[in-house]
Amino acid sequence: MMTAENHLHYIEKFLDTYFSFPDSEKELREAACLELQFTESFLPPEGAEHLCGKCAPMAVGFGMQESGMGYFVREEVFRKLSEQLPDQAEKLRALLEKWRPETGREQMIRETPEHVLREIPNDRFTSEPNVGFWLCRMSSTQLDFDKLLTLGVPGLREEVSARLDRCETDAERAFCRGLLAMLDAFCKTLEAVARKAEASAADHGKEITQILRSLAVRKPGTFWEATQLMYLYAVASGTYNYGRMDEYLGDFLARDLENGTLTEEEAQTILVDLWRLFIYRKTTWNGRVIVGGK
Repeated sequence: MMTAENHLHYIEKFLDTYFSFPDSEKELREAACLELQFTESFLPPEGAEHLCGKCAPMAVGFGMQESGMGYFVREEVFRKLSEQLPDQAEKLRALLEKWRPETGREQMIRETPEHVLREIPNDRFTSEPNVGFWLCRMSSTQLDFDKLLTLGVPGLREEVSARLDRCETDAERAFCRGLLAMLDAFCKTLEAVARKAEASAADHGKEITQILRSLAVRKPGTFWEATQLMYLYAVASGTYNYGRMDEYLGDFLARDLENGTLTEEEAQTILVDLWRLFIYRKTTWNGRVIVGGK
């Protein structure tokens, strides 16, 4: 687990990374910030876990629903760090004041008309009564996990690179370069988590390490690999919903059972570990999985 001193260093490095990019390079800035965020926050596997995917709650970062949409701040983490590091409390206060205006939540408030804020003053819908609340988030997203697992990270990179070659405007080229930077950041995250798994005492640390490193260079070939890629990508993307799971994992499961790579009991253990990761995220209003139907 990250120490208070290391968390303070992370905050400083995150802000330095963010402010080192001009607004004209916001795509590259986002990729660089996410790389730092997830290489630091993803935790190693423990005990008999088959999957990585747990994250430490970071004081600052980027997400779709993490304490707001876009760049966020968790002020309760700042308060806890100030208690743990009383000699650094003033530095933490200064960092918080510097960062707060950059968050998506504060930017939304600045753009909201005063008469709206008078009637709907806050977003504390879980603790205060009111006629309505504004919420700063992008919720209920559903990724194309079937495409992710069919192409893998290298396949996505090939598709984006081909699209970049056909771009006609600077805005399109900047967007595609941002997508490639995001895939680079995700691969670096895979390697960072692999190193943590390798150094862990987890029962399946060696296998998880091999899986994570293979996912950076080829598409998944087994049910275990596909499940690991799906979940890490979901967390890194910011989504809290998991789509048509029978469609994107079903073929991997059927193939592994048919060729003897996996038993039904082993497959169930991996799925139970996946559900435990869902629970770990505490997704009270999300965590949707779709099975069956048309």
